[in-house]
Amino acid sequence: MHAKEALEPLIKALLDEYVDVSWIAAKSLGKLGDKRATLPLIDCLDSEEQWLRKGGGNRSRDA
Repeated sequence: MHAKEALEPLIKALLDEYVDVSWIAAKSLGKLGDKRATLPLIDCLDSEEQWLRKGGGNRSRDA
């Protein structure tokens, strides 16, 4: 799957009931560096889940 194809499924995964899934999605979106993920990642910063906030707030240095 290419980055462009992965964007929408990853954004949807941010809402997954399992924080592990949403956390990995947030980190992956940060690595993609696509500007379309900015607002969904900002929304993660308001999450009650600590790990989702951390995943959404940390942009990868690899991007």
